[in-house]
Amino acid sequence: FLAKKREAVTTDLSESGIEMQKREKLQKGTVLNVEVDLPGEAPVKAKCQAMRVEHVTGMQRYDVGMTFVEMDQAERDRLKKFIARMVERGTGIIKT
Repeated sequence: FLAKKREAVTTDLSESGIEMQKREKLQKGTVLNVEVDLPGEAPVKAKCQAMRVEHVTGMQRYDVGMTFVEMDQAERDRLKKFIARMVERGTGIIKT
């Protein structure tokens, strides 16, 4: 079967998870296969679980805090290196 592709905007990224804004409301506990676009690199692929879902006041969007529940070690290593480079540059969406 074909999975529905959903778009989201990343607002926070760490080695343990991702925070994003979505138009679609997810239920807490929802598990999704995600691809995190990394500028200049192939996307990181992982399975995430929604741990927090909050409506953004005045917008038709939801803040969704997700934790990585499954990720290949090679993907995890790429993400870790990407985050280290972004922290070094002072990029705002990366949390350590």
